[in-house]
Amino acid sequence: MAAIINTCSTCQLALVRPLTLPCGYTCCTNCHRKYTACVSCDRTHTMTINPNVTLQAMQAVDVESKWDAILECAICCNRFNLPTTTPCGHTFCRNCLVRSLDHQHACPFCRDPLDVCPPPNQLLSAVIQQMFGEEASADGLEPSDDRIPLMVGSLAFPGVSCVIHVFEPRYRLMLRRVMQSGRRRFGLCLLKRKTERGYYTYGTMLELMHVQTLPDGRSIVEAVGSHRFHVVSAHLVDGYHLAEIERVDDLDREQQQMLEQQQILRASASRARSQQQSVESRPPMITARPRPSVPLSGPRPAMIHQRRSWAHQAHPQTAQVNRAPWLQMHVRGLSVARPKKQEQSPASLPLLTPSPTVRHREESGTDELIDDLVLFIRKLIRYKQSNPTSHWLAPLGDPPPLDRDVRDRVKLIWWISNLMPLSEEEKIPLLTFRTLRERVLLVTLWKDKFEDQWSLHLNTNNNNIPSASSSPDLCCIS
Repeated sequence: MAAIINTCSTCQLALVRPLTLPCGYTCCTNCHRKYTACVSCDRTHTMTINPNVTLQAMQAVDVESKWDAILECAICCNRFNLPTTTPCGHTFCRNCLVRSLDHQHACPFCRDPLDVCPPPNQLLSAVIQQMFGEEASADGLEPSDDRIPLMVGSLAFPGVSCVIHVFEPRYRLMLRRVMQSGRRRFGLCLLKRKTERGYYTYGTMLELMHVQTLPDGRSIVEAVGSHRFHVVSAHLVDGYHLAEIERVDDLDREQQQMLEQQQILRASASRARSQQQSVESRPPMITARPRPSVPLSGPRPAMIHQRRSWAHQAHPQTAQVNRAPWLQMHVRGLSVARPKKQEQSPASLPLLTPSPTVRHREESGTDELIDDLVLFIRKLIRYKQSNPTSHWLAPLGDPPPLDRDVRDRVKLIWWISNLMPLSEEEKIPLLTFRTLRERVLLVTLWKDKFEDQWSLHLNTNNNNIPSASSSPDLCCIS
């Protein structure tokens, strides 16, 4: 058993300063520096990874009987169940780490930033399986973690508070059973309102914060979104759905950064090709040939093969001087109807206004797009503060931290998505995206549309902005 934790699976040498990569594979520090791509997943891991604290503690202890105290989770104080190692080097049960990330995106031990839960540690899982065998496999996740009661109704987002009015008898029963079980959580899926029956299979897990039961049996539930899930299968139990679900998380930061770079390069190349094709398909410009200068005085130049009348042939002396004034004006380039243009001075020339720059959202970085969204939110907050009687921004509330140094990008985007005055059917694709950039691009598209509609109110003097009651054409955030 000691040979497993002291031998590197890549180089078959001593496992010095073991590193657990974001894919769950463990190798020594030298192999991680030597090989560009991971041996297990063929990916290039660029994030900073610290040595595995648990493996180093096990290597320092010679007696295997003392490993029981090391193989304990710091959250639940039980033996590791699906041990998962964070990039900072600390190991927890996967279920415990997932629950912790629902409340704060950081390591529960050292508070280093952690966006998603990594996959289980392959090496520690093999060690625990060999040491405890069937006893370790029996300690699986609780059945209620992937089998939950389901409420079909409205839409909710992770990290966003919501209030639910429970009045149907089937959901009253479901709520009582949830409260009695002590788990205080259930799933919420959006009803397909355009069809007769059915619901969207992507939803949000809700954590109950407060439940107020009214005398007639109805309840007012205050909850906050925890995480997303996908319904694998469901069946009816006493009128409500009991669903088998699988958790939906974002990709890790390395994969998101790689996909972002690829998307920016593809967008730039596509725009360059379209510009090149438009230039090639443009018809050639026809330039006017310069007219030869004609002297203002003197005899008219002789024309080649000029046709002469019988009068000119009989009296050639009359062809030398032409006394017709209109013909003289025509020769000199003048006309009675169209006078000669006068040159304007540079001071009187009109100023050319530069054409507005075209915004290519797909070529911008995710942080730049979020900064643009934050600027839009600040405009809304400024308008709300100067117009407290306006009702169309009443549900805005207090946003999460907006400064780049302290803001949580994931929670901020969910909050802005909940703010947008759109139908719930238009927002449901956000629950299916597994990268932050996809959600940011979609929310930015919505923001551009509403910013154009509200530009008259957001970019003018706040004292002259009418309220929603005096202008029926304004959009109302609901």
